[in-house]
Amino acid sequence: MKNIFNFLVAVTMMVTLNSCDTEFDPIQIVDPTNDSVTFLNTSFAAQYLLSEDTEENIAERFIWSKADFGVPTNVMYELHASTDPLLESYELLGTTAGNNIAVTVRQLLNFAFVLGLDSDPETTDSNGDPNNTGSVYFRVRAAIGEGTPNLVEMFSDIQKIDMLWIEETSEFVPGEPFYIVGDGTTANGWTFDDNVTLDEIESKIRTARVALGYGQWGSAFSFYPEKDDWSVSYGYTHYADNGYNIDPLLEDNGDGHFKFVGTEGVYQLTVNEKDRTIVVEPSISYYIVGDGTTVNGWTFDDNVRMPETSAYIRQAIVALGYGQWGSAFSFYIAKDVWDPAYGYTFFSDLGYTIDPLLEDNGDGHFKFVGNEGDFEITINELDKTIVLVAQ
Repeated sequence: MKNIFNFLVAVTMMVTLNSCDTEFDPIQIVDPTNDSVTFLNTSFAAQYLLSEDTEENIAERFIWSKADFGVPTNVMYELHASTDPLLESYELLGTTAGNNIAVTVRQLLNFAFVLGLDSDPETTDSNGDPNNTGSVYFRVRAAIGEGTPNLVEMFSDIQKIDMLWIEETSEFVPGEPFYIVGDGTTANGWTFDDNVTLDEIESKIRTARVALGYGQWGSAFSFYPEKDDWSVSYGYTHYADNGYNIDPLLEDNGDGHFKFVGTEGVYQLTVNEKDRTIVVEPSISYYIVGDGTTVNGWTFDDNVRMPETSAYIRQAIVALGYGQWGSAFSFYIAKDVWDPAYGYTFFSDLGYTIDPLLEDNGDGHFKFVGNEGDFEITINELDKTIVLVAQ
């Protein structure tokens, strides 16, 4: 009986040991070596020169040693970067199983923008020095067991690099225009015929007056740097990826283009590469005020409005004649606001050809000298003309 009991105990111990081996085998002890992952670049530049003209170029390719965790295993590497020397917060620039990641000038420009740097020679820092230098800090993280309780990781030393944003020359030479193409412009749709262009009016600032709305295929559009060339376009995704603050009237159409979501009409569209903003401002209608309109005299009551019916062209039908104080009138941009007034002198000084039925009243206003009646009045800023057509 005693022998049977001893046999059962032995069998039980063997089963228990086998169960333990099944649950915990294999056991691997991960013991990183004393040599952590390190950068292998033979040298870093004393200063990295930045400009938006070279933003697609590779500024530096970071190369590092293979991490040794003491066991054969797959290792994933991350390249971190930050304007914080301690990298307590950072941007993840890339993940790889290899040993290198390229960093572009555009990515460094994003950090320069965070630091408040710019290429304007007129701006300075708090000490009065040029506001175009700063530093970014990099490190590599090596890890195994990502997403498991057995995560093991190591970090490289932090590598600082210094940046210099090249200042622009004082002489402004405008760049080539961008072509605005798409159904959202309503003027030409998805063709390069009769395009509105986005012109550089000062360094890094482009603007256009454009009719925005809804065409045959929707309200999408993009900017194209070359006429009849579809290979390069700058749309919503391009600017969003570069940290631009984009006007809420413009959204992503899902294919990377802008999608206009506002009320159809004429807008001033401005792309500011300095502030990284895209702003869409609706055109302002003129108020026609004066005794010459016969409707309201020199008040803002029941005024005829003169909207911008297409880019740079304003039109309205107005009753012209002779009121209590004569036949003078001017255009005003805000209701009940008398300054500024756009009258005969304003447009004459800009070189406009003005309809012979309109003269200078001596105070800078228009003076109507025709037969009383309804007229279509057109202000064409492109041709610099003001024309009356009897209705």
